[in-house]
Amino acid sequence: MDKQKQVLAQTMSFLMSIRPESNLGKLLNFCLATKVESEPTGKTAYEMACDLLEHPNILSDFIQEAMESDGEYTPEEYVALSELPTQNPEEFMQKILGELDKIEL
Repeated sequence: MDKQKQVLAQTMSFLMSIRPESNLGKLLNFCLATKVESEPTGKTAYEMACDLLEHPNILSDFIQEAMESDGEYTPEEYVALSELPTQNPEEFMQKILGELDKIEL
């Protein structure tokens, strides 16, 4: 299997291991609702995701950057955003990392 198919299979198996109503599921739903284009932000989607995981306190910045990236604000983005508890970003990200530790691939 070539590298792209391996990455796709890995991603699919990861997504199938997550409940949509979990905190991690809510974050991934938001990621699926956005279309990140690196032009306006100067960052790729991967770089944005790495920044968030390294600095959980930037959740609000991550959300804003992701939504602004393509210049469109879709109803799907707003629905996904409304499901994210943004009042305490560090606590939310800690819960996500805890859920991530429990996933067996």
